[in-house]
Amino acid sequence: MIVRMFIALFLLFGTSIFFDPAKIPRLSTTGFLGFINFGIIFYILILALRHFVMLFFSALETARREGLPQPNFFPPISIIVPAYNEGVVIQRTIEQLAHIKYPVFEIIVVDDGSKDNTYDLAVETAKSHSQTRVLTKPNSGKANSLNFGIKEARYDYVFCMDADSIVHVNALSMGARHLVDPYVVAVAGSVLVLNTNSIVGKFQTLEYLTGLNFYKAAQSFFGLVMIIPGPSGLFRKSALNAIGGYETDTFAEDCDVTLRLLMNNGRVVFEPDMEVRTEVPADFLQLIKQRYRWNRGILQATRKHIGKIFTFYQDPASAVVVSYMFVESVMLPITNIFIGVLSLFYVFYAMDFTVASLWLVQLTLMDLAVVVMTLWDQRWSLNLLFYAFFNRFTYAFFQDIVKVFSMLEEFAGIRMNWGKLDRTGVSGS
Repeated sequence: MIVRMFIALFLLFGTSIFFDPAKIPRLSTTGFLGFINFGIIFYILILALRHFVMLFFSALETARREGLPQPNFFPPISIIVPAYNEGVVIQRTIEQLAHIKYPVFEIIVVDDGSKDNTYDLAVETAKSHSQTRVLTKPNSGKANSLNFGIKEARYDYVFCMDADSIVHVNALSMGARHLVDPYVVAVAGSVLVLNTNSIVGKFQTLEYLTGLNFYKAAQSFFGLVMIIPGPSGLFRKSALNAIGGYETDTFAEDCDVTLRLLMNNGRVVFEPDMEVRTEVPADFLQLIKQRYRWNRGILQATRKHIGKIFTFYQDPASAVVVSYMFVESVMLPITNIFIGVLSLFYVFYAMDFTVASLWLVQLTLMDLAVVVMTLWDQRWSLNLLFYAFFNRFTYAFFQDIVKVFSMLEEFAGIRMNWGKLDRTGVSGS
């Protein structure tokens, strides 16, 4: 807790020390260049405040979570594994799940009409593990496969995952302890990158640790985790049934089901030790395809509930959730690109590279504060700091561009297929 607060204070100090115009002789304060400068300074201040708030509540959540008792609640759990053309990985997944350390659980593999040998391989592997059932159905998508598995589940708690994911042996025990609280309807797990060898994999590792897991920790303090990741979600089956299960009208069924659980007055919390490692795209083309689907799905889920923004007095939690999703998925990427363009314009128009370097230092300090703290918390190698120095103006900027283009296509109604990552069956870095 003390370390986190020190980092947060360092963040604010480090990003504000440069804001005194007297220390920057060439800083323009009038005309169009002055407008650009004040706009960028305001943007950096807002980002600093956002980072500080997330650091602060993430620290409080860590303190709360560390105060929880050791796992002592072990209800039977049904593990749902939807699978479509997962022949490369399905045997490994079943074998690994069968050795999870948990008293009572079952594994339900739902073959979604695969065109390869997924079903046959799953049936063959299941013969060696009595707690495993393999079901098959005509192809109708992941959401329907999850609903099918949930309907067939014997137990009152279900763990939903992806067929390529590797679940930590203690994941269920660490997640189930949160369900002692009757108001907690779901637990979002920590998703980490399995294939970290490539440069693309390194940047995605950084993204998963900071851009995904870190913010979930802060949201969890309020019980408002806004996306339960597809590879790692533990649910009360009754809560899923109450909202009609997963729906099929978005490309991000995990985001959509989370929003509907929250709007049904459920609490969703984050457990970093409910850890799952998953295979990520190994090249930029695969990455773009995946992120297009993710971004459009999040936009679709947000649009479904956009009216909740105007119901703050009647339903403040839903209004906050949808407003946050709108800012993060629409406003922030647009603003990031806009500020980037303004910065370039200023540099080349005023030929003032000194000021631009100061902006770069401020943004980098903010990112490093979050990265250092996250790596510290999750005991990851500090080697990733090297990538953090370049992330905002390379990989993160590339992600913002993908978000904006996917946004334009979504609002234009351009049709897009589901798409699927080509599995390699990698077992680790």
